[in-house]
Amino acid sequence: MKNKKAPPHLFVFFILIVFISWLYSFHTNSLQDMPDSRTVQTAAHIGQKSSPPVSPETNFKLVSLRKLNPGAEAILPQGNVSKVKLNTVTTTPKILKLLDNNQSGIILTFDDNTVDEWSSFLAFNKEYKAKATFYVCNFNNFTSNQIMKLRNLQNAGNEIAYHTLNHLNALQLIKEKSLNYYIQTEIFPGVAMMEEEGFHVKNFAYPYGAGNRELDNELLKYFDTVRYTFDSGKNEKISNIRSIYIQNNKTSVREQRVLHAVGIDNAYEYDLTEIFQGIDHAYNSNQLIILYAHGISDKPDNYGTNPEKLRAIIQYAYDRGMKFYTVSDLEKLVEN
Repeated sequence: MKNKKAPPHLFVFFILIVFISWLYSFHTNSLQDMPDSRTVQTAAHIGQKSSPPVSPETNFKLVSLRKLNPGAEAILPQGNVSKVKLNTVTTTPKILKLLDNNQSGIILTFDDNTVDEWSSFLAFNKEYKAKATFYVCNFNNFTSNQIMKLRNLQNAGNEIAYHTLNHLNALQLIKEKSLNYYIQTEIFPGVAMMEEEGFHVKNFAYPYGAGNRELDNELLKYFDTVRYTFDSGKNEKISNIRSIYIQNNKTSVREQRVLHAVGIDNAYEYDLTEIFQGIDHAYNSNQLIILYAHGISDKPDNYGTNPEKLRAIIQYAYDRGMKFYTVSDLEKLVEN
């Protein structure tokens, strides 16, 4: 008996089934090999001519991200750079988590009473969502218009803090009189005046950075923190001044009631490169850095800084994704 041949249509059907199975297998493997769809912009090419800066005094420099994603180079703000062509390089969820979890930040503080100049900071509140702490002295001499300007700063998310009534050197006054005299004349009266105008001050800064442990202990009965100034005469790099940094965790913040800040005014002679390096240290170590200044003016004296320099500092921190904090925000970090 002769074997019957299979009908032609069954053979075609069998070939079709095999082809579909292969196609499904290929598609599945391709999906598994595909990277996560979330991406960061990276630099692929540097040309010769400079592109327009992203903002005043801020351009970009290539920074290697090979530790996070081998072969990738990302654009991060750090200095001058040329024309850059962007491609997308995939990041993994682990990398995204590392980037999202960076809690580094900057605490900008201003001392004294130049509220007319401080009002220019409102532009930074709006443009960068930046905020600052303003330590006020001589409140008894403020006009109603200056009080209104101070209130506008507070309403924009800034903190109004205390810097004594008459801006006297605490250690000299206590030596001449007494600790009680200092509290009764330089602390209580000015705080009461500010409270009456709706400024509930919670933090304190020493005029001239003049204080000691005994005075700290007394003032911390009335304030959440006291702040000193650090002036090395530019003999020490900002990134090496450990006292101006706070590790951003509940334990460190809770224990840090005595603060230190480094000056960025003309008198302190730190240029933008030095300040940026200090900010980099905060960013890389997941810490908060505390800076302080006095006036904000187009023609600042020794104890002032110009708006362009301040903008460059704010822009630099902003471009790195760093958060802006007031001193009072430290309490919120402990509560969260």
